[in-house]
Amino acid sequence: MVTSAFPDAHRDGDGYAGAAVSALHESIGSAVRLADLDGDSHADLSVGACGENGGDGAVWSLRGSGSGVRTTGAPSFGPSAVGVSTSGFPQLGALMGQ
Repeated sequence: MVTSAFPDAHRDGDGYAGAAVSALHESIGSAVRLADLDGDSHADLSVGACGENGGDGAVWSLRGSGSGVRTTGAPSFGPSAVGVSTSGFPQLGALMGQ
């Protein structure tokens, strides 16, 4: 799932070892939440990475389907996309609401 949903996780080209180091540094999975975000009766998986982009953070939305969560075409967004200032370290994706 890391390779297709999080294309930036393989920056150093070392396969899964590189993805693990990058994921740790960027805190991929710092918060996760299952919820039907698009009203199709399938749970979508939101994954936060509070260390992405130097501490600005990011969130990916993996769409659910009848056969499980789809990892291709996962939309992602950072703080400025939702009106959060990037001044300081906003760490978008550190927490997910209930």
